[in-house]
Amino acid sequence: MNDNYEVVFDSGSLATQNLSEKFEYELRMSDVRPDFIEEAIEMINNIIKTLPNSPPDPKDIKQYGYWPFILVRVKEFLEVHEFAPNGINTRNSVADILNAFVSQKRLCDKAGSRFSPPAFHQLVVISPGVLSGEVCQGIRYESPENLSGWWITADSCDGDLKSLEKIKCAELTEARPDLIEYLALSYQYRFFSIDGFVEKVEEYA
Repeated sequence: MNDNYEVVFDSGSLATQNLSEKFEYELRMSDVRPDFIEEAIEMINNIIKTLPNSPPDPKDIKQYGYWPFILVRVKEFLEVHEFAPNGINTRNSVADILNAFVSQKRLCDKAGSRFSPPAFHQLVVISPGVLSGEVCQGIRYESPENLSGWWITADSCDGDLKSLEKIKCAELTEARPDLIEYLALSYQYRFFSIDGFVEKVEEYA
């Protein structure tokens, strides 16, 4: 593989140069904040390591950190298109990918947690009131692969297990963007949204 490519930032877009010598296209991403350039370059480098020789299938959903994306061929470029928070639509942007990655990574580092983001399709257990914006707390348990491990309950939760429901992380992300930063905390961690307090629980039921 040719490692002699460069990455150039211009007006919110980040694009490779000379990558086409190997892959016949350049990689480009849009909506990059100037203070996230370092993280965006790291993402580009990680994508390049996984690129096939032929253009990838745009139906092939990839994930960087917590956020899913696809690669779309547009003329001489392969563009990074992120999914919207609903997990359905896509757009030519990496704003949400990088926002989530940076906020989650910083919180994990601060809390001493392993960076362990779930996937949009994994399930989270919530109580009534969470999606409507109530103050809540969450704790993450080791769980089967289809589950994120997160149990999030609102302050109004009365403890009735029958009132709990499972939803996809994407649905939670769309309704509660303020909770995104907590989701990459590893098992045994819990958070309180009222003040952002995070702790590791050594023993929990």
